[in-house]
Amino acid sequence: MSETLEQQANESARHFRLGLSGLHCGGCAMRVKETLMKLPEVLNVEVSSERDSCLIELRGEPADPQHFVRSVEEIGFGAHLLN
Repeated sequence: MSETLEQQANESARHFRLGLSGLHCGGCAMRVKETLMKLPEVLNVEVSSERDSCLIELRGEPADPQHFVRSVEEIGFGAHLLN
């Protein structure tokens, strides 16, 4: 059974990829991950300091990606939504 376009759109809306700046070490990456994991709508976060990005997986309904950008910026790192 194939997914409908609506199911595919909902699935992609439950994942966000952010570009990050200011990560200098694994500790920086861990701090970003820990910060995002504290948000109730977040199920999982994978941070790559080598690629200066992170993938955020949400628990359910789509959320505003700017909420995650602001959370990262509040701890002193740069963040922007990647397509």
